[in-house]
Amino acid sequence: MHVKKIAVTQEKRIYPIDDLNRSISLNEGAVDRQILIDANHDGIIKTTTGHELLFCDANFKDNYDRMKRGPALIIPKDIGFVIAECALTKDSVVIDAGAGTGGSTCLLAGICKTVYSYDIEPKHLKVVRENCIRLDIDNVILEEGDVCSITAPEKVDLMLIDIPNPTNVLESAKRNLKQGGFLVLYTPHINQVQEVVKLLDDDFKFVSTIELIQRRWEVDNVRLRPKHAMLGHTAFLTFIRLFKR
Repeated sequence: MHVKKIAVTQEKRIYPIDDLNRSISLNEGAVDRQILIDANHDGIIKTTTGHELLFCDANFKDNYDRMKRGPALIIPKDIGFVIAECALTKDSVVIDAGAGTGGSTCLLAGICKTVYSYDIEPKHLKVVRENCIRLDIDNVILEEGDVCSITAPEKVDLMLIDIPNPTNVLESAKRNLKQGGFLVLYTPHINQVQEVVKLLDDDFKFVSTIELIQRRWEVDNVRLRPKHAMLGHTAFLTFIRLFKR
């Protein structure tokens, strides 16, 4: 369900609220439904045990973090780099193939004009559709099919590809990308990158292959050091541009 409001404790613990017509029970106590109805605006509410909660509207992030899960998704550290590296804007049209859960589809939809989201599995597209509804996204077009054989309704600025055999997508990229458009491959294994690069002809320009490592830090009044847990290898991002003669 779509998260409408959030309740935030003094310790900044966040509770999502998707139904304002039902009482909620939290670690800090319960909140009666009538209080939620009466407080249908930003402000302070109290639980039955006297704890104060900040009551405010949920935003895109609050709902994105609670998306329905399915297949593994391209995580924000990677999709954020793709958005910046390809300089996507409100006028961009993109293809997201191997849609899976729809994590990248939904984030791209928040930036771009239109997202064509492809997957060969109907059950995956069902999850993507549910997540688009949760996030109030209406600029995604879901298509069941193999991205390697499709012809999109229009030329696109980006094809983001997360499929087992990325070497098969090169001809599709020639059909569907605008001149100068980006083909971005999301691949778990470096040998997949090499196989694709070997097959690039004069219509393509290899730009770069990137691996992003994310390390969070402990920062408080006493500690200032990297956290022990680090988000290491997820996949390689390979950027290729089309310049077809």
